[in-house]
Amino acid sequence: MLTSLQNPLLKQIRKLHQAKERERVGWMLLEGPHLVEAALQTGWPLVCTVSTPTWASANSARWEQLLVHSERTEQVPEALFPELVTTVNAPGILAIARQGDTLAPDLGRLPQRWVVLERVQDPGNLGTILRTAAAVGVAGVVVSPDSIAPDHPKVLRATSGQWFRQPPRVTEVIPLLQQAQAQGFKTIGTTPADGISLWEAPLTGPLMLIFGSEGQGLSAEVQALIQYPVRIPQQPGVESLNLAVSVAVLLYEVLRQQTVH
Repeated sequence: MLTSLQNPLLKQIRKLHQAKERERVGWMLLEGPHLVEAALQTGWPLVCTVSTPTWASANSARWEQLLVHSERTEQVPEALFPELVTTVNAPGILAIARQGDTLAPDLGRLPQRWVVLERVQDPGNLGTILRTAAAVGVAGVVVSPDSIAPDHPKVLRATSGQWFRQPPRVTEVIPLLQQAQAQGFKTIGTTPADGISLWEAPLTGPLMLIFGSEGQGLSAEVQALIQYPVRIPQQPGVESLNLAVSVAVLLYEVLRQQTVH
């Protein structure tokens, strides 16, 4: 049992609260049983797993699996565990996992539906979008490099484990959209006004569904690559929808149209 925060492993775990350290070592921090179990179910590589004795005892079968699957397993006292996580309520179990593939998406297989996110900053929104995209069944989600890190602990928690089934890709948006258009993809972007009504938008075939940041929307450079600006109908005087809600509305209309056709 590790009993001091000066232990090298525990010091490393606390460093993983910072995005720069996660990027440097290529690891991410999984906090809580849902994320750890999702990683286990999908066979995601685990560098290390740390639990309290209480959690290991109450989840003995799962702990036995982690002893086999994880490269290293350790236990820490109950009083020490809250110092290792970013959550208010200490879950009793965490793991260090290797980061996913960050290569640009393969657009060679058609038809495909991709969600492209530019400058998204809210971790809850990004996590919810990843979860919704997995539910609808898109080919993948692309995140611009200036967005919040997809391995942020709050992003991971908001996905409810779906992150491991469809890890997001980080790549520059403009070259990706240019390549997609050259290969026959329609580029679809939401707009608050002067766009095609969602109910009339041509949402069949290979699609790039593009969304901008919560406060600023899409950059002018990306807007110039939008072939079909789409407006989600709503009542006059109502503020624009939350980003994650907008993505969900558009994705399910895409699914409806492509199912009908």
